[in-house]
Amino acid sequence: MFVLGIILGSFFTSFISKEFSIIMPNKKTVLYTIIGSALMALGAIWGQGCIISNGFVFTAQLSMKGWFAFVFLMIGIWISARIFLVTKQRS
Repeated sequence: MFVLGIILGSFFTSFISKEFSIIMPNKKTVLYTIIGSALMALGAIWGQGCIISNGFVFTAQLSMKGWFAFVFLMIGIWISARIFLVTKQRS
């Protein structure tokens, strides 16, 4: 209900203030979104949980799986930020 309230509340607020518009992404963006979503799902299945549980809760419990996931999450975030932010700044 909380997530549904966030979605409906933001929709109604933008609609009432006349800031609502539908933006259609290009095919490249849709393809990247599908690939990224599939990789995130694969990682969540392989890691047996989401970022919050693996990165924060399991590290607090001193779980080896949690620390392993946390290290690779940080590496993945650094690599993706480097790829997307540095390449955009150079162009």
